[in-house]
Amino acid sequence: MVDDSTIQATVPIGTPGVQDITVTAPSGTSPVNAPADHYTFQGNWFAYVPDFGGAQVFPIDVMTLAVHPSIPIKAGPNDVIFSPDGIWAVSVNSQSNSIAIIDTATQTPLSTLPVGQAFPIVAVTPDCNLIAIVNYSSNSVTFINMLTMAMTVVPVGANPSSIRDCSE
Repeated sequence: MVDDSTIQATVPIGTPGVQDITVTAPSGTSPVNAPADHYTFQGNWFAYVPDFGGAQVFPIDVMTLAVHPSIPIKAGPNDVIFSPDGIWAVSVNSQSNSIAIIDTATQTPLSTLPVGQAFPIVAVTPDCNLIAIVNYSSNSVTFINMLTMAMTVVPVGANPSSIRDCSE
């Protein structure tokens, strides 16, 4: 206990997800009070290294610097971004004009979606609900709603080469 209104705790490493937290004191145990008592464990943090000459992404545990088994995806991954909450990652695969959505908890691809001739530039909205992929040679930007997987292609000027989300 830090003071009468603050508790400092160390949580054990476990499976990523939401857990209810209770406090036990001499007077008893606090009741479950969802969602106010929720704690979200996001798992170990990984750096994902795309293998542009192949069709895989290499996860590296940033705590131990150990390389985990590669994640198979489509050809030519050249950029990977993470959702702000770390739950998923997106690999832009320019040689196969696709993106792979990767579940970071299981380190497996959830789906592969076709896009225009993808440039290695992608952005995500702060709420993680919308991603944008620059399609350099297709003169467009593909927007993907991550809740519905609906894709919208927006034509833009010749050879777009950059996009930034509002959090940058």
